[in-house]
Amino acid sequence: RVVYPDTTAPVEVVLTAYDYFRMGVAEFAKMRWSACIFDEAHKLKNHRAKLYEAACELPQTRRFGLTGTAMQNSYDELFNLMDWACPGCLGEKKPFKLFYCRTMQQAQRFDVDERTLGLGRQRADALSRLLKKYLLKRTKAKVLAGQLPVKQDNVVFCELSPLQTRVYRRLIESADFQVLVRHAELCDCGSGVQRSRCCYAAPTGPPEGAPIWHSLDHDTHVGRGGEPMCPYCMCLLCINILAKISNHLELLKPNPKDPPEKFERDHAVAKLAFGEDAHLMGSVDRVDNNYDRMAAATNCGKLLALEKLLALWHRANDKVLLFSCSVRLLDILETFLVRRGYVSCRLDGNTPQRERQKLVDDFNKSSSLFIFLLSTKAGGVGLNITSANRVVIFDPNWNPALDLQAQDRAYRIGQQRDVDVYRFLTSGTLEEIVYQRQVYKQQQSNMALDAVKERRYFEGVQGDKEHQGELFGLSNMFALASENVRMQELVARENRAARDFYRIEKVGHASAGNEAPLGAKRQGRGGGGEGE
Repeated sequence: RVVYPDTTAPVEVVLTAYDYFRMGVAEFAKMRWSACIFDEAHKLKNHRAKLYEAACELPQTRRFGLTGTAMQNSYDELFNLMDWACPGCLGEKKPFKLFYCRTMQQAQRFDVDERTLGLGRQRADALSRLLKKYLLKRTKAKVLAGQLPVKQDNVVFCELSPLQTRVYRRLIESADFQVLVRHAELCDCGSGVQRSRCCYAAPTGPPEGAPIWHSLDHDTHVGRGGEPMCPYCMCLLCINILAKISNHLELLKPNPKDPPEKFERDHAVAKLAFGEDAHLMGSVDRVDNNYDRMAAATNCGKLLALEKLLALWHRANDKVLLFSCSVRLLDILETFLVRRGYVSCRLDGNTPQRERQKLVDDFNKSSSLFIFLLSTKAGGVGLNITSANRVVIFDPNWNPALDLQAQDRAYRIGQQRDVDVYRFLTSGTLEEIVYQRQVYKQQQSNMALDAVKERRYFEGVQGDKEHQGELFGLSNMFALASENVRMQELVARENRAARDFYRIEKVGHASAGNEAPLGAKRQGRGGGGEGE
Protein backbone atom coordinates (compact mmCIF):
# COMPACT_ATOMS: atom_id res chain seq x y z
CA ARG A 1 0.00 0.00 0.00
CA VAL A 2 1.08 3.62 -0.50
CA VAL A 3 0.64 6.18 2.27
CA TYR A 4 0.70 9.81 1.07
CA PRO A 5 1.30 12.77 3.38
CA ASP A 6 -1.52 15.24 4.02
CA THR A 7 -0.03 17.87 1.74
CA THR A 8 0.00 18.88 -1.90
CA ALA A 9 3.78 19.23 -1.92
CA PRO A 10 5.78 16.75 -4.03
CA VAL A 11 6.83 13.53 -2.32
CA GLU A 12 10.59 13.62 -1.82
CA VAL A 13 11.35 10.37 0.05
CA VAL A 14 9.83 6.89 -0.28
CA LEU A 15 10.24 4.40 2.58
CA THR A 16 9.60 0.72 1.85
CA ALA A 17 10.33 -2.75 3.17
CA TYR A 18 12.46 -5.22 1.23
CA ASP A 19 9.59 -7.59 0.45
CA TYR A 20 7.39 -4.80 -0.95
CA PHE A 21 10.30 -3.45 -2.95
CA ARG A 22 11.10 -6.86 -4.44
CA MET A 23 7.49 -7.50 -5.46
CA GLY A 24 7.03 -4.02 -6.94
CA VAL A 25 10.48 -3.49 -8.43
CA ALA A 26 9.06 -2.84 -11.92
CA GLU A 27 7.36 0.33 -10.64
CA PHE A 28 10.37 1.43 -8.60
CA ALA A 29 12.69 1.01 -11.59
CA LYS A 30 10.60 3.44 -13.69
CA MET A 31 11.44 6.34 -11.37
CA ARG A 32 14.54 8.52 -11.63
CA TRP A 33 15.77 8.43 -8.03
CA SER A 34 18.40 10.87 -6.79
CA ALA A 35 19.67 8.21 -4.37
CA CYS A 36 18.82 4.66 -3.27
CA ILE A 37 19.71 3.77 0.33
CA PHE A 38 19.56 0.17 1.55
CA ASP A 39 19.75 -0.48 5.29
CA GLU A 40 21.02 -3.92 6.38
CA ALA A 41 22.77 -4.06 3.01
CA HIS A 42 24.39 -7.42 3.80
CA LYS A 43 21.08 -8.88 2.64
CA LEU A 44 22.40 -8.20 -0.86
CA LYS A 45 25.28 -10.67 -0.45
CA ASN A 46 23.82 -13.39 -2.71
CA HIS A 47 23.83 -12.46 -6.39
CA ARG A 48 21.32 -15.24 -7.16
CA ALA A 49 18.73 -13.92 -4.68
CA LYS A 50 15.60 -12.18 -6.02
CA LEU A 51 16.27 -9.20 -3.77
CA TYR A 52 19.74 -8.71 -5.25
CA GLU A 53 18.40 -8.94 -8.78
CA ALA A 54 15.70 -6.39 -7.94
CA ALA A 55 18.22 -4.00 -6.35
CA CYS A 56 20.37 -4.15 -9.50
CA GLU A 57 17.41 -2.96 -11.62
CA LEU A 58 17.41 0.44 -9.91
CA PRO A 59 19.27 3.35 -11.57
CA GLN A 60 22.98 3.21 -10.84
CA THR A 61 23.20 6.83 -9.66
CA ARG A 62 24.09 7.12 -5.98
CA ARG A 63 23.51 3.70 -4.45
CA PHE A 64 24.28 3.53 -0.75
CA GLY A 65 24.37 0.45 1.48
CA LEU A 66 24.43 0.56 5.31
CA THR A 67 25.70 -2.54 7.11
CA GLY A 68 27.70 -3.64 10.11
CA THR A 69 29.05 -6.70 8.32
CA ALA A 70 30.22 -6.00 4.77
CA MET A 71 31.79 -9.48 4.62
CA GLN A 72 30.17 -12.23 6.66
CA ASN A 73 31.24 -15.55 5.14
CA SER A 74 33.28 -15.18 1.95
CA TYR A 75 34.91 -12.84 -0.54
CA ASP A 76 32.03 -13.56 -2.93
CA GLU A 77 29.67 -11.72 -0.57
CA LEU A 78 32.00 -8.71 -0.37
CA PHE A 79 32.31 -8.60 -4.16
CA ASN A 80 28.53 -8.83 -4.70
CA LEU A 81 27.79 -6.03 -2.24
CA MET A 82 30.45 -3.71 -3.67
CA ASP A 83 29.53 -4.52 -7.26
CA TRP A 84 25.91 -3.57 -6.52
CA ALA A 85 26.83 -0.28 -4.85
CA CYS A 86 29.53 0.73 -7.36
CA PRO A 87 29.30 -1.54 -10.43
CA GLY A 88 32.72 -2.48 -11.72
CA CYS A 89 34.66 -0.99 -8.80
CA LEU A 90 36.40 -4.32 -8.10
CA GLY A 91 36.59 -5.41 -11.73
CA GLU A 92 35.34 -8.81 -12.89
CA LYS A 93 34.67 -11.46 -10.25
CA LYS A 94 36.98 -14.20 -11.58
CA PRO A 95 40.14 -12.01 -11.79
CA PHE A 96 39.23 -10.45 -8.42
CA LYS A 97 39.12 -13.86 -6.72
CA LEU A 98 42.30 -15.06 -8.44
CA PHE A 99 44.35 -11.93 -7.71
CA TYR A 100 43.15 -11.10 -4.20
CA CYS A 101 41.14 -13.87 -2.54
CA ARG A 102 43.13 -17.01 -3.31
CA THR A 103 46.46 -15.40 -2.50
CA MET A 104 45.23 -13.89 0.76
CA GLN A 105 43.60 -17.16 1.83
CA GLN A 106 46.72 -19.20 1.10
CA ALA A 107 48.85 -16.65 2.97
CA GLN A 108 46.80 -17.24 6.13
CA ARG A 109 47.74 -20.94 6.37
CA PHE A 110 49.76 -21.91 9.46
CA ASP A 111 52.65 -23.48 7.54
CA VAL A 112 52.69 -21.13 4.54
CA ASP A 113 56.06 -20.31 2.99
CA GLU A 114 57.61 -16.86 3.38
CA ARG A 115 57.05 -15.80 -0.24
CA THR A 116 53.29 -16.57 -0.21
CA LEU A 117 52.93 -14.86 3.16
CA GLY A 118 54.54 -11.69 1.90
CA LEU A 119 52.55 -11.69 -1.34
CA GLY A 120 49.28 -12.27 0.55
CA ARG A 121 49.91 -9.31 2.81
CA GLN A 122 50.76 -7.09 -0.15
CA ARG A 123 47.46 -8.05 -1.79
CA ALA A 124 45.60 -7.41 1.49
CA ASP A 125 47.11 -3.91 1.67
CA ALA A 126 46.16 -3.25 -1.96
CA LEU A 127 42.57 -4.49 -1.48
CA SER A 128 42.13 -2.44 1.69
CA ARG A 129 43.32 0.71 -0.10
CA LEU A 130 40.97 0.01 -3.02
CA LEU A 131 37.95 -0.55 -0.74
CA LYS A 132 38.58 2.69 1.16
CA LYS A 133 37.61 4.58 -2.03
CA TYR A 134 34.09 3.19 -1.81
CA LEU A 135 33.63 2.07 1.78
CA LEU A 136 33.33 4.42 4.77
CA LYS A 137 33.88 2.53 8.01
CA ARG A 138 32.82 3.77 11.43
CA THR A 139 33.13 1.55 14.52
CA LYS A 140 31.73 1.93 18.01
CA ALA A 141 35.25 2.02 19.42
CA LYS A 142 36.04 5.16 17.40
CA VAL A 143 32.72 6.98 17.13
CA LEU A 144 31.68 6.42 20.75
CA ALA A 145 35.15 6.58 22.29
CA GLY A 146 34.80 7.67 25.91
CA GLN A 147 31.02 7.27 25.87
CA LEU A 148 30.86 3.54 26.55
CA PRO A 149 32.44 1.35 29.23
CA VAL A 150 34.59 -1.69 28.41
CA LYS A 151 33.21 -4.82 26.75
CA GLN A 152 35.04 -8.12 27.32
CA ASP A 153 34.38 -11.15 25.10
CA ASN A 154 34.89 -14.59 26.64
CA VAL A 155 34.60 -18.07 25.14
CA VAL A 156 33.61 -20.74 27.67
CA PHE A 157 34.64 -24.21 26.48
CA CYS A 158 32.38 -26.77 28.14
CA GLU A 159 33.10 -30.48 28.22
CA LEU A 160 30.46 -33.00 27.19
CA SER A 161 29.02 -34.95 30.09
CA PRO A 162 29.74 -38.73 30.02
CA LEU A 163 26.16 -39.38 28.82
CA GLN A 164 26.43 -36.73 26.10
CA THR A 165 29.72 -38.26 24.96
CA ARG A 166 28.19 -41.73 24.62
CA VAL A 167 25.20 -40.39 22.68
CA TYR A 168 27.41 -38.28 20.41
CA ARG A 169 29.70 -41.21 19.68
CA ARG A 170 26.83 -43.60 18.91
CA LEU A 171 25.58 -41.22 16.24
CA ILE A 172 28.87 -40.43 14.51
CA GLU A 173 29.60 -44.17 14.38
CA SER A 174 26.18 -44.93 12.86
CA ALA A 175 25.69 -45.81 9.19
CA ASP A 176 24.12 -42.42 8.40
CA PHE A 177 27.15 -40.48 9.58
CA GLN A 178 29.84 -42.88 8.40
CA VAL A 179 28.67 -42.69 4.79
CA LEU A 180 29.36 -38.93 5.01
CA VAL A 181 32.57 -39.09 7.05
CA ARG A 182 34.18 -41.52 4.58
CA HIS A 183 32.61 -40.08 1.43
CA ALA A 184 35.91 -38.99 -0.16
CA GLU A 185 37.76 -42.29 0.37
CA LEU A 186 38.34 -44.50 -2.64
CA CYS A 187 35.75 -47.24 -2.91
CA ASP A 188 36.89 -50.66 -1.67
CA CYS A 189 35.56 -52.32 -4.84
CA GLY A 190 38.72 -51.26 -6.67
CA SER A 191 36.99 -48.92 -9.13
CA GLY A 192 39.23 -45.99 -8.21
CA VAL A 193 36.13 -43.81 -7.66
CA GLN A 194 35.30 -42.20 -4.31
CA ARG A 195 32.87 -44.14 -2.14
CA SER A 196 29.98 -41.63 -2.34
CA ARG A 197 29.93 -41.92 -6.14
CA CYS A 198 30.29 -45.70 -6.28
CA CYS A 199 29.07 -48.41 -3.89
CA TYR A 200 28.32 -46.16 -0.88
CA ALA A 201 25.96 -43.47 -2.16
CA ALA A 202 23.61 -44.86 0.52
CA PRO A 203 24.23 -46.35 3.99
CA THR A 204 24.45 -50.11 4.24
CA GLY A 205 22.83 -52.29 6.90
CA PRO A 206 19.35 -52.45 8.43
CA PRO A 207 16.99 -49.41 8.27
CA GLU A 208 17.05 -48.90 12.04
CA GLY A 209 20.80 -48.25 11.80
CA ALA A 210 20.27 -45.42 9.29
CA PRO A 211 17.03 -43.65 10.31
CA ILE A 212 17.94 -40.32 8.67
CA TRP A 213 18.56 -41.83 5.24
CA HIS A 214 15.40 -43.94 5.25
CA SER A 215 13.22 -40.97 6.25
CA LEU A 216 14.07 -38.95 3.11
CA ASP A 217 12.63 -38.98 -0.40
CA HIS A 218 15.82 -39.32 -2.45
CA ASP A 219 14.11 -39.08 -5.83
CA THR A 220 13.77 -35.33 -5.30
CA HIS A 221 17.43 -34.77 -4.34
CA VAL A 222 18.94 -33.51 -7.58
CA GLY A 223 21.38 -30.62 -7.95
CA ARG A 224 21.14 -27.64 -10.30
CA GLY A 225 23.06 -29.50 -13.02
CA GLY A 226 21.01 -32.67 -12.63
CA GLU A 227 23.69 -34.47 -10.58
CA PRO A 228 22.56 -36.56 -7.57
CA MET A 229 22.86 -34.87 -4.18
CA CYS A 230 22.90 -38.08 -2.15
CA PRO A 231 24.39 -38.89 0.33
CA TYR A 232 25.08 -35.18 0.94
CA CYS A 233 21.34 -34.59 1.25
CA MET A 234 21.72 -35.69 4.89
CA CYS A 235 24.37 -33.12 5.84
CA LEU A 236 22.14 -30.39 7.26
CA LEU A 237 20.03 -32.85 9.25
CA CYS A 238 23.13 -34.49 10.71
CA ILE A 239 24.61 -31.11 11.66
CA ASN A 240 21.42 -30.04 13.43
CA ILE A 241 21.25 -33.32 15.35
CA LEU A 242 24.84 -33.00 16.64
CA ALA A 243 24.17 -29.38 17.62
CA LYS A 244 21.22 -30.54 19.74
CA ILE A 245 23.42 -33.02 21.61
CA SER A 246 25.97 -30.29 22.34
CA ASN A 247 23.30 -28.09 23.91
CA HIS A 248 20.99 -30.53 25.74
CA LEU A 249 20.01 -34.15 25.20
CA GLU A 250 16.33 -33.40 25.72
CA LEU A 251 16.36 -31.60 22.34
CA LEU A 252 16.93 -34.95 20.58
CA LYS A 253 13.48 -36.17 21.53
CA PRO A 254 10.67 -35.72 19.00
CA ASN A 255 8.42 -32.69 19.33
CA PRO A 256 4.73 -33.75 19.57
CA LYS A 257 3.80 -30.59 17.61
CA ASP A 258 5.82 -31.69 14.55
CA PRO A 259 4.26 -33.38 11.48
CA PRO A 260 4.02 -37.21 11.75
CA GLU A 261 6.92 -37.83 9.30
CA LYS A 262 9.34 -35.63 11.25
CA PHE A 263 8.12 -37.02 14.58
CA GLU A 264 8.82 -40.59 13.44
CA ARG A 265 12.29 -39.69 12.13
CA ASP A 266 13.26 -37.86 15.33
CA HIS A 267 11.93 -40.76 17.38
CA ALA A 268 14.05 -43.25 15.41
CA VAL A 269 17.15 -41.05 15.72
CA ALA A 270 16.64 -40.62 19.49
CA LYS A 271 16.17 -44.37 19.92
CA LEU A 272 19.44 -45.06 18.09
CA ALA A 273 21.35 -42.29 19.88
CA PHE A 274 20.25 -43.07 23.46
CA GLY A 275 20.58 -46.84 23.04
CA GLU A 276 21.05 -48.53 26.39
CA ASP A 277 21.03 -45.15 28.16
CA ALA A 278 17.39 -44.42 27.26
CA HIS A 279 16.21 -45.05 30.84
CA LEU A 280 18.36 -42.14 32.05
CA MET A 281 16.28 -39.76 29.90
CA GLY A 282 12.87 -41.00 31.06
CA SER A 283 11.69 -41.82 27.53
CA VAL A 284 12.79 -41.39 23.91
CA ASP A 285 9.38 -40.62 22.40
CA ARG A 286 8.15 -37.69 24.51
CA VAL A 287 9.31 -34.73 26.59
CA ASP A 288 10.50 -35.68 30.07
CA ASN A 289 7.85 -34.83 32.67
CA ASN A 290 10.22 -35.37 35.56
CA TYR A 291 10.78 -31.81 36.82
CA ASP A 292 13.94 -32.58 38.81
CA ARG A 293 15.54 -34.51 35.95
CA MET A 294 14.74 -31.72 33.47
CA ALA A 295 16.26 -29.09 35.75
CA ALA A 296 19.38 -31.11 36.61
CA ALA A 297 22.75 -30.07 35.19
CA THR A 298 24.33 -33.51 35.63
CA ASN A 299 23.99 -34.62 32.02
CA CYS A 300 24.69 -31.29 30.33
CA GLY A 301 28.16 -29.73 30.25
CA LYS A 302 26.84 -26.24 29.45
CA LEU A 303 24.33 -26.25 32.31
CA LEU A 304 27.09 -27.23 34.73
CA ALA A 305 29.14 -24.20 33.62
CA LEU A 306 26.08 -21.91 33.71
CA GLU A 307 25.16 -23.10 37.20
CA LYS A 308 28.56 -22.04 38.58
CA LEU A 309 28.61 -18.68 36.81
CA LEU A 310 25.07 -17.74 37.84
CA ALA A 311 25.88 -18.40 41.50
CA LEU A 312 28.83 -15.98 41.28
CA TRP A 313 26.88 -13.29 39.43
CA HIS A 314 23.87 -13.49 41.75
CA ARG A 315 26.07 -12.81 44.76
CA ALA A 316 27.61 -9.83 42.95
CA ASN A 317 24.17 -8.33 42.12
CA ASP A 318 24.81 -8.57 38.38
CA LYS A 319 22.02 -8.78 35.82
CA VAL A 320 22.13 -11.33 33.01
CA LEU A 321 20.85 -11.64 29.44
CA LEU A 322 20.64 -15.30 28.42
CA PHE A 323 20.25 -15.91 24.65
CA SER A 324 19.32 -19.10 22.81
CA CYS A 325 18.35 -19.81 19.19
CA SER A 326 15.88 -22.54 20.25
CA VAL A 327 12.50 -22.02 21.91
CA ARG A 328 12.63 -25.60 23.23
CA LEU A 329 16.00 -24.86 24.80
CA LEU A 330 14.56 -21.72 26.37
CA ASP A 331 11.88 -23.94 27.97
CA ILE A 332 14.63 -26.12 29.48
CA LEU A 333 16.61 -23.11 30.68
CA GLU A 334 13.48 -21.62 32.26
CA THR A 335 12.89 -24.85 34.20
CA PHE A 336 16.55 -24.85 35.22
CA LEU A 337 16.28 -21.27 36.58
CA VAL A 338 12.99 -21.80 38.41
CA ARG A 339 14.38 -24.91 40.13
CA ARG A 340 17.26 -22.81 41.52
CA GLY A 341 15.03 -19.95 42.65
CA TYR A 342 16.29 -17.30 40.24
CA VAL A 343 13.78 -14.59 39.26
CA SER A 344 13.59 -14.23 35.48
CA CYS A 345 11.48 -12.99 32.58
CA ARG A 346 11.33 -14.21 28.98
CA LEU A 347 10.92 -12.85 25.44
CA ASP A 348 10.77 -15.00 22.30
CA GLY A 349 8.97 -15.15 18.96
CA ASN A 350 5.68 -16.04 20.68
CA THR A 351 5.72 -12.88 22.81
CA PRO A 352 3.17 -10.36 21.43
CA GLN A 353 4.75 -7.19 20.05
CA ARG A 354 2.71 -4.95 22.35
CA GLU A 355 4.15 -6.71 25.43
CA ARG A 356 7.82 -6.70 24.49
CA GLN A 357 8.74 -3.16 25.48
CA LYS A 358 6.98 -3.57 28.83
CA LEU A 359 9.10 -6.66 29.55
CA VAL A 360 12.25 -4.69 28.74
CA ASP A 361 11.19 -1.75 30.91
CA ASP A 362 10.31 -4.01 33.85
CA PHE A 363 13.68 -5.76 33.64
CA ASN A 364 15.59 -2.47 33.43
CA LYS A 365 13.76 -1.00 36.43
CA SER A 366 13.45 -4.03 38.72
CA SER A 367 16.32 -4.96 41.03
CA SER A 368 14.75 -8.36 41.75
CA LEU A 369 14.72 -9.56 38.12
CA PHE A 370 18.06 -11.35 37.74
CA ILE A 371 17.89 -12.99 34.30
CA PHE A 372 16.24 -12.11 31.00
CA LEU A 373 15.71 -15.13 28.74
CA LEU A 374 15.67 -14.14 25.06
CA SER A 375 15.59 -15.87 21.69
CA THR A 376 18.47 -14.70 19.51
CA LYS A 377 16.17 -13.82 16.61
CA ALA A 378 13.33 -12.04 18.44
CA GLY A 379 15.39 -10.47 21.22
CA GLY A 380 18.61 -9.83 19.31
CA VAL A 381 17.57 -6.60 17.60
CA GLY A 382 15.81 -3.36 18.49
CA LEU A 383 15.92 -3.68 22.29
CA ASN A 384 17.76 -1.51 24.80
CA ILE A 385 18.56 -3.55 27.93
CA THR A 386 21.34 -1.55 29.51
CA SER A 387 20.61 -2.68 33.06
CA ALA A 388 22.32 -6.01 32.24
CA ASN A 389 26.10 -6.30 32.49
CA ARG A 390 26.46 -10.04 31.73
CA VAL A 391 25.49 -11.56 28.38
CA VAL A 392 25.44 -15.33 27.79
CA ILE A 393 25.15 -16.82 24.29
CA PHE A 394 24.15 -20.36 25.23
CA ASP A 395 24.13 -21.79 21.69
CA PRO A 396 26.15 -19.62 19.27
CA ASN A 397 24.68 -19.03 15.83
CA TRP A 398 26.35 -20.13 12.59
CA ASN A 399 26.28 -16.48 11.59
CA PRO A 400 28.45 -14.58 14.13
CA ALA A 401 26.79 -11.29 13.12
CA LEU A 402 23.56 -12.41 14.82
CA ASP A 403 25.41 -13.07 18.07
CA LEU A 404 27.06 -9.65 17.84
CA GLN A 405 23.63 -8.04 17.44
CA ALA A 406 22.46 -9.90 20.54
CA GLN A 407 25.45 -8.68 22.60
CA ASP A 408 24.65 -5.10 21.68
CA ARG A 409 21.33 -5.21 23.53
CA ALA A 410 23.38 -4.48 26.66
CA TYR A 411 26.45 -2.77 25.20
CA ARG A 412 25.02 0.49 23.90
CA ILE A 413 24.62 4.15 24.86
CA GLY A 414 23.20 4.32 28.36
CA GLN A 415 25.27 1.41 29.72
CA GLN A 416 27.02 2.44 32.97
CA ARG A 417 28.87 -0.77 33.80
CA ASP A 418 31.47 -2.86 32.00
CA VAL A 419 29.85 -5.64 29.98
CA ASP A 420 31.12 -9.22 29.90
CA VAL A 421 29.97 -11.53 27.09
CA TYR A 422 30.22 -15.32 27.45
CA ARG A 423 29.83 -17.62 24.46
CA PHE A 424 29.28 -21.23 25.50
CA LEU A 425 30.90 -23.85 23.24
CA THR A 426 31.06 -27.60 23.71
CA SER A 427 34.70 -28.49 23.09
CA GLY A 428 35.69 -31.25 20.71
CA THR A 429 32.31 -31.22 18.95
CA LEU A 430 30.67 -29.67 15.91
CA GLU A 431 30.25 -26.41 17.88
CA GLU A 432 33.99 -25.97 18.20
CA ILE A 433 34.45 -26.49 14.46
CA VAL A 434 31.77 -23.83 13.84
CA TYR A 435 33.59 -21.48 16.22
CA GLN A 436 36.92 -22.10 14.49
CA ARG A 437 35.29 -21.28 11.15
CA GLN A 438 33.86 -18.09 12.64
CA VAL A 439 37.36 -17.09 13.75
CA TYR A 440 38.69 -17.91 10.27
CA LYS A 441 35.97 -15.85 8.53
CA GLN A 442 36.43 -12.90 10.88
CA GLN A 443 40.16 -12.95 10.21
CA GLN A 444 39.58 -12.97 6.45
CA SER A 445 37.18 -10.02 6.84
CA ASN A 446 39.72 -8.08 8.92
CA MET A 447 42.40 -8.74 6.31
CA ALA A 448 40.20 -7.65 3.40
CA LEU A 449 38.74 -4.51 4.96
CA ASP A 450 41.62 -3.29 7.13
CA ALA A 451 44.72 -5.28 6.02
CA VAL A 452 45.12 -6.58 9.60
CA LYS A 453 48.08 -8.95 9.99
CA GLU A 454 46.18 -11.76 11.66
CA ARG A 455 47.64 -14.63 13.67
CA ARG A 456 47.74 -17.83 11.63
CA TYR A 457 46.03 -20.64 13.54
CA PHE A 458 44.71 -22.93 10.80
CA GLU A 459 45.96 -25.06 7.94
CA GLY A 460 42.54 -25.11 6.27
CA VAL A 461 41.61 -22.87 3.33
CA GLN A 462 37.97 -22.20 2.49
CA GLY A 463 37.00 -23.65 -0.90
CA ASP A 464 40.35 -25.49 -1.37
CA LYS A 465 39.91 -29.27 -1.32
CA GLU A 466 43.68 -29.75 -1.22
CA HIS A 467 43.98 -27.78 2.03
CA GLN A 468 40.93 -28.60 4.16
CA GLY A 469 43.17 -28.88 7.21
CA GLU A 470 41.42 -29.02 10.57
CA LEU A 471 38.59 -26.72 9.49
CA PHE A 472 36.79 -27.89 6.39
CA GLY A 473 35.37 -31.13 5.03
CA LEU A 474 32.85 -33.57 6.46
CA SER A 475 35.48 -35.68 8.23
CA ASN A 476 36.31 -32.66 10.42
CA MET A 477 32.67 -31.68 10.86
CA PHE A 478 31.64 -35.12 12.16
CA ALA A 479 34.55 -35.83 14.51
CA LEU A 480 34.65 -35.97 18.31
CA ALA A 481 37.04 -34.83 21.04
CA SER A 482 40.47 -36.45 20.69
CA GLU A 483 39.81 -37.15 17.02
CA ASN A 484 39.63 -33.39 16.41
CA VAL A 485 42.07 -30.51 16.80
CA ARG A 486 40.83 -28.25 19.56
CA MET A 487 41.04 -24.47 19.48
CA GLN A 488 43.21 -24.34 22.60
CA GLU A 489 45.75 -26.59 20.90
CA LEU A 490 45.75 -24.44 17.76
CA VAL A 491 46.35 -21.26 19.75
CA ALA A 492 49.14 -22.94 21.74
CA ARG A 493 50.74 -24.17 18.50
CA GLU A 494 50.65 -20.66 17.03
CA ASN A 495 52.08 -19.13 20.22
CA ARG A 496 54.96 -21.65 20.26
CA ALA A 497 55.74 -20.87 16.62
CA ALA A 498 55.67 -17.12 17.32
CA ARG A 499 58.04 -17.50 20.30
CA ASP A 500 60.40 -19.66 18.23
CA PHE A 501 60.43 -17.07 15.44
CA TYR A 502 61.19 -14.12 17.73
CA ARG A 503 63.88 -16.11 19.57
CA ILE A 504 65.55 -17.00 16.25
CA GLU A 505 65.19 -13.40 15.07
CA LYS A 506 66.82 -12.04 18.23
CA VAL A 507 69.77 -14.46 18.04
CA GLY A 508 70.17 -13.77 14.31
CA HIS A 509 70.30 -10.00 14.82
CA ALA A 510 72.72 -10.34 17.73
CA SER A 511 75.18 -12.40 15.67
CA ALA A 512 74.75 -10.83 12.22
CA GLY A 513 74.06 -7.16 12.82
CA ASN A 514 71.61 -5.96 10.21
CA GLU A 515 71.50 -9.22 8.26
CA ALA A 516 68.27 -11.16 8.05
CA PRO A 517 67.99 -13.86 10.77
CA LEU A 518 69.04 -17.25 9.48
CA GLY A 519 66.36 -19.93 9.52
CA ALA A 520 63.57 -17.48 10.34
CA LYS A 521 60.83 -19.11 8.29
CA ARG A 522 57.89 -17.67 10.21
CA GLN A 523 58.20 -14.02 9.25
CA GLY A 524 55.47 -11.77 10.56
CA ARG A 525 53.81 -14.41 12.70
CA GLY A 526 52.28 -11.89 15.00
CA GLY A 527 49.85 -9.17 14.25
CA GLY A 528 48.79 -7.72 17.56
CA GLY A 529 46.07 -5.16 17.91
CA GLU A 530 42.77 -6.23 16.39
CA GLY A 531 44.19 -9.54 15.22
CA GLU A 532 44.91 -10.86 18.70
